[in-house]
Amino acid sequence: MKASVDRQKVLLILNWCVKKFGKSRYQKKLPRLFVYKTRGTSRYEDRIAGLRGSYSNGRIKIYLGSIYSYKELCETLIHEYCHYMQSEFEFSVFYNRLKRDGHSVDTIYDIHPHEKKANRLENRYGKQCFEELKSKLYKK
Repeated sequence: MKASVDRQKVLLILNWCVKKFGKSRYQKKLPRLFVYKTRGTSRYEDRIAGLRGSYSNGRIKIYLGSIYSYKELCETLIHEYCHYMQSEFEFSVFYNRLKRDGHSVDTIYDIHPHEKKANRLENRYGKQCFEELKSKLYKK
C-alpha cells in the first residue's frame, strides 16, 4: 500500500461503513480501529498473502502491508465491519460445530455463513465505497 495511507484515510472508510450499514445490534459501541503498517499473518490465512484485516472483541485491525490498493482497503474495512455487525457468539457456535464435524480451518472460512456474508458485502459495496471516497483517498 502506498506510504500516503494514514489512519485518517482508514477512518474515512470506517465512517462510510457506519453511515452505510449503521451500528451493530450486538455491540454497545462502534468498533475500535487499529491500523498496522506491517503484513498480518495468521494460521487461518496463507502466510505468503498475509492477513488484510481481522475483527474480534470490538476491535477492527487493518494490516496495510497486505493491502495493495484503496479499493482493496475499502473491501477489507467493509468485510471486517460486517463481522462487527454480526454476533460473535453465533460465529463461535458455527465455527466450533464445523470444527467438530472435521472441517479444516481453511474449509471453515470458505463455508462459514458469517464469512460468506462478509465476502458478499465486500464484493457488493467495495467498488461503491471506493468510487464515493476516491477523491478524498488520493488527496495528500
